[in-house]
Amino acid sequence: MADRLLTLISLCLVLAGCMPSSCSRTESRDISASDSLSRAYATGLPVDTLVLDRTTPPDAFDHPRTVAFLDDGRLAVSDVERNEITLLAPDGSVVAIHGLASRLPGGIPYIAGVAGDTIFVFGAGDNVVASIAGGRILHSFALEPGDASSALRYVTADATGAWVKSVDPDRAATISRYENGGRTGALRLRGPYWSHAGPLIGGEASVLSMRGYVPAYTTVDRALVADSTALHGFDSPMLARMRTFEAGGVRSPPLLIPAATLLDDRLFLINARPGWLRVDVYESGRLEAILIEPDPRFDQSFYPTDIAARADGNGIRIAVSSSQPEPVVRLFTWRPR
Repeated sequence: MADRLLTLISLCLVLAGCMPSSCSRTESRDISASDSLSRAYATGLPVDTLVLDRTTPPDAFDHPRTVAFLDDGRLAVSDVERNEITLLAPDGSVVAIHGLASRLPGGIPYIAGVAGDTIFVFGAGDNVVASIAGGRILHSFALEPGDASSALRYVTADATGAWVKSVDPDRAATISRYENGGRTGALRLRGPYWSHAGPLIGGEASVLSMRGYVPAYTTVDRALVADSTALHGFDSPMLARMRTFEAGGVRSPPLLIPAATLLDDRLFLINARPGWLRVDVYESGRLEAILIEPDPRFDQSFYPTDIAARADGNGIRIAVSSSQPEPVVRLFTWRPR
């Protein structure tokens, strides 16, 4: 499993280009006119500081990759090295560990969705989407060969079926709909394949496809009709590098948005920063809030892997997993103004 995980990480790095902490500081600082407008808008918004409630112990995980809140407030965490799904209580304590070695022997599990106490998992090592409850698999189906062979795959699933995004340098980026264990249709996404790398968020009626290298997302409905939305107010130290990349001045695009999630009509996304956490909150494509972690510090090795959000009586709980510098999950609270 370690070899398969290394291969998957290598493929991700080919697309990832660089994070803000690792790119050259001598590159041009010029940005586009639209990015300048977004930067001016973002500069006028206040910044809220998240309350850090707790951090999991460093030995709780080897590589926490995806997180999702269950309806009862527990947090599910997938560990792609241990091939496990761990459930955390609201206070951060471990309440259950579901080992998947005998169920998804290929490993590399990604949480694709939740419903009640059922967790939908994409087993990247097996190219299988499975629903799991109580540690046992209820149903599963395999991806079609075209989706299974792609370099990068993103999956979101629920009781009605699944959406699969395939991103491959040898093929066009596509989004496929699966129902009853089979593919019912597929849509080729416009634009360079690499620009569509990013998580899928959504459910039965439509799916939201984040574009991790472009401040935008694409919504695809059941009729396979796509509609793109630019993120107004998105600002990043990497926008200048993206402009340089588009002009042919550098070889790889910068990763702007490593993870995102939806809570009702709000889109929460991780805005990549050199060593500290920043979460942007959007409504209808417009930036509404900027959230930062307490006492942000530069740490070149910091790499967040996923984000989840859930409303409760105290505000909005936000969980963020990271693989470096330590494999931990941090639980925050945001109390909107």
